[in-house]
Amino acid sequence: MGNDITSSLQVEKLSGNLIKISGLAGGIGEKPVKIGANYNGEIQWYELKFQSDKQPRFPKLVVNSFQFDLIASFPFPPPNGESIPFPRNPHIASGSTYRGACGAGRPDTAISLSDIQIRVPDPVNNSSHYLLNYSRVDECGTHAGCRWHDACFDVCAKNYGEEEFYEPCHDICNIAVVDRYGEVAGADWMLGYGPYDGYLIYSDPPTWEGPFPGSVHVSKSARYRIDIETGRMTGTGFLTAVLLGAGTDANVYLTLYGTEGDQSREILLDNPGKDDFGTISRDTFYDILRNFEDINRIRLRHDNSGLGPGWFVHQVRVINQDTGQLWHFVIDQWLAEDEGDGLIDKQFQVSYHQEADYKIVIYTGDVDWELGEGTDANIYISLIGENETRTGEIFLDYPYQNNFETGYCDVFDYIRIGEVGELNRIILRNDGFGIAPDWYCEKINIYNRTSGKEWHIPVKSWLTDNNTPKIFFPE
Repeated sequence: MGNDITSSLQVEKLSGNLIKISGLAGGIGEKPVKIGANYNGEIQWYELKFQSDKQPRFPKLVVNSFQFDLIASFPFPPPNGESIPFPRNPHIASGSTYRGACGAGRPDTAISLSDIQIRVPDPVNNSSHYLLNYSRVDECGTHAGCRWHDACFDVCAKNYGEEEFYEPCHDICNIAVVDRYGEVAGADWMLGYGPYDGYLIYSDPPTWEGPFPGSVHVSKSARYRIDIETGRMTGTGFLTAVLLGAGTDANVYLTLYGTEGDQSREILLDNPGKDDFGTISRDTFYDILRNFEDINRIRLRHDNSGLGPGWFVHQVRVINQDTGQLWHFVIDQWLAEDEGDGLIDKQFQVSYHQEADYKIVIYTGDVDWELGEGTDANIYISLIGENETRTGEIFLDYPYQNNFETGYCDVFDYIRIGEVGELNRIILRNDGFGIAPDWYCEKINIYNRTSGKEWHIPVKSWLTDNNTPKIFFPE
């Protein structure tokens, strides 16, 4: 609070959006007052303006006997690193920036993007909206190894006061990453290079303008960004679950379908002068389309032209750049006449709306060592939420560790996958690979690091080499 008018300041939450502040010095009505809003550690100051109107447009701040517009209550949407940027400087104990990105600080591999401007609803008036502006936007590659490493460094700074990467706790973090992923990956990540399992965007704290008349969908059209990943499946490793020959030379088309029965025109996905949809690639396309209130499915097809038309699609992500809405479609299927079901024209339901970091802890049984409860097979897991939001199959593997040994516990951390909400069930699959593929799983614990929720699944079951998925439910 500015202007030295505070004494013993007390804040009381009243009904609705009302807040009562008491303990202020006199003369408040004549002095300009500012209040600080904490946005992910970045303090922004806003003026409180005297409001005499009986029906003000903003939430109210009650200060002694005066009422003021509470500008600081503006509802900034939480950052997700996809459509809403993470803060470049989160103001944490280590003083580090670009948390979760591979590389130190702003990596040399970061790509500068255009400023982002999105419309958000007016919290007290459904017929108006605000504009949020995010400047100095960067896109950086990320991987579970980089996210875990940053989190480990942050613990060293917060709990042990360390500031340098060569101090004891930091050194343990470095060794753990090399143990899981190898020296080459560790060195590449330190310089900001891949392999990546995704991309995150960062920016300065947002500024806002408004209110403006009309809802967030006031315009009939909107700017869309469409990201398509080819040739791999979701996994915790980086040289695994890659499908060679998965790219396509065919012409690819996409149609979006809304929940109100509306649909977009069919879009030819093509970046002139670029070879799109190569094996292990991410291609981005921009277009202006119908401003959907919500999207529930897509149609994806190709015309089977070119020398190598068969195409394995990992996922499609659609972002409404005017509203910040996003939709994920986990595909993990072939669109090919000679692979899978032989179809090259398919429709897919939305899988989830944003991503989250999960921790999955798997316990392999040790009931009888002679039975050999461990496995050499590849293990896959899928998470399904109560509203049928789903992650698709996740390949569980640390490439430089021997996972799923008898009596051992394997921890797969900072897996960035779909936010499924309340977990309803999981699906486990053993692909039967290796000399001793049969596996006895004792239990699985799943933690959503973003929401703080956790679930415990008592498996107590053999998964044999017949490649048949099994369903298990949380306690």
